[in-house]
Amino acid sequence: MIPPTIHSAVKSPAERRLFRVIEEAPNSENWTCLHSLGLARHEYKRRGEIDYCLVTPNGIFVLEVKGGRVSRTKGRWAFIDRYGNKFIKSEGPFDQASSAMFSLEKEIKNHFTDGMIDRVTFGYGVLFPDIEFNDVGTEGAQEQVFDRRDRRFPFSDYIHRLIKFTHTRQSTQPKKLSKTELDKLVKYLRGDFDLVPLISTMLEDARSKLAELTAEQMYVLDAVQDYNRLIIDGPAGSGKTLLAIEVARRAARLGQHVAFLCYNRQLASMVKAHLDTEPFVGSVDVRTLNSLFYELVDQSSLKEEFEQTKINIDEEALYQALYPEYATLAAMELVAPPFDVLVIDEAQDILTNSNLRALSETLKGGIENGRWHIFLDANDQACVYGRLDSGSLEELRKLAQREPLLTFNCRNTKPIGAQINIVAEPTHRTACRVSGPPVEYLTYNSEKRILGKIEQALNSIRAERINPGFVSILFPETPSIEDQKGLKRMGIERLGEEEVPILGTTALEHYTWSPISGFKGLENDVIILAGIRDIESDWWRSINYVGFSRARVRLYVIIHESCTAEREKRLAAELKRTLAPRD
Repeated sequence: MIPPTIHSAVKSPAERRLFRVIEEAPNSENWTCLHSLGLARHEYKRRGEIDYCLVTPNGIFVLEVKGGRVSRTKGRWAFIDRYGNKFIKSEGPFDQASSAMFSLEKEIKNHFTDGMIDRVTFGYGVLFPDIEFNDVGTEGAQEQVFDRRDRRFPFSDYIHRLIKFTHTRQSTQPKKLSKTELDKLVKYLRGDFDLVPLISTMLEDARSKLAELTAEQMYVLDAVQDYNRLIIDGPAGSGKTLLAIEVARRAARLGQHVAFLCYNRQLASMVKAHLDTEPFVGSVDVRTLNSLFYELVDQSSLKEEFEQTKINIDEEALYQALYPEYATLAAMELVAPPFDVLVIDEAQDILTNSNLRALSETLKGGIENGRWHIFLDANDQACVYGRLDSGSLEELRKLAQREPLLTFNCRNTKPIGAQINIVAEPTHRTACRVSGPPVEYLTYNSEKRILGKIEQALNSIRAERINPGFVSILFPETPSIEDQKGLKRMGIERLGEEEVPILGTTALEHYTWSPISGFKGLENDVIILAGIRDIESDWWRSINYVGFSRARVRLYVIIHESCTAEREKRLAAELKRTLAPRD
């Protein structure tokens, strides 16, 4: 496809859908499809435009797309779009396509005067993807029509039908174009393009592809209907948070009271924003684990005793032992457990025996007999906080009725996924489905140079006109106060909880930064990962894994030069593995 993505200015849903259909057509290796081809010298218009121009060895075909409802009355055509807007035209789609085809043929033949185009087939077709179209009349032939019925079959079936029909109407033996001739033709036509996609358009298109549910994810949603207790294990980018939100939403629609728990405040803020858009028959209480525990204690008879006890307790003991202990006792004072369903996201940050004892008291039926769905990455993200109790997980597994495993990466593009495999060496590799731009590495040799490297990456981002809301800068650890001031001078603000729901939108007018640990469960289109200085120790492997996998489409990595030799060694090994013959 030229261009490789459809421009954001194209509003026609039918045209956008067909872009993907044509792009994925089987047996189309020798085709080139040019979208929105401008005709500076149309036969009778000041400027014409072809929806799709398909260049094949068997001919050149103009394809006109008409989505929505179509009618024809007394020779006048009416087109009704998805918003109910009606457009009346005296020129029908067959006339549009044929006039564009003749103008294109004339233009090409005037350019190629060496006989290369002699006897080459020129044809046209009309695509009605939303309706069944049978009444062609005298304006065209049914063989030229693609309609809703054809969507069940490969698009190449329609093109072969159109080629065969057009050849039968040609008086001379059709010429087949060689690869060299096809390349010359495409090179000439490419110069007439009106719409050249920016990187921002590529981000938008990649994001829409990444959002499509996989068969694995649909299986999880089906399993939730049939089983009360599920452990869903999957790597970063496999869609766990998306599924957890949908699971909570579906339960609340049925009138159930759901507790949605996670560890990070930022993740809780994002989930709450998603779920607050719909009024439920039931309810979803989105909380961090600690905020739930605090409220339980705060509303109990134990509040004063707890406040006195915690005075001399260090922070780790407070959150790991005291909070769950008092929350368990406080929950026992309740008349009845408040929740019908428990949904835990990023559960590897929460699963300890003491936490589960407290949560069991809040769930009808308890952990043993209640309804819960737990989403986690038990392998590569568990080291970031180091709180996963393997014994607790094993006990849960004995109670779980199913353990669906997610393997497909639905967040990251293929280049990002490849670099995750090289730098983080995850326990389980995941398959990425969507292409994207390469990962860019910037090396530094002093901590003082990191901010300069961030500015260098931002200059590239500004040149590509990417909105600041689509860009986040992540650090392995919280930057120093001095560096935070430097970030502020660069127009980069620390990510606030209230800003999480608008990450990746034009509503956020500044760049954001966060420690990687505070960004778990979140994502953005463009990530600048700043200050990577180790790719070998366990903690760094885990933190790199989380950081790299936050980027949906574009990733910049600011990495210490001491890591270069090891990274290049792994890259060479990866290339060797990829090129090795398979049995």
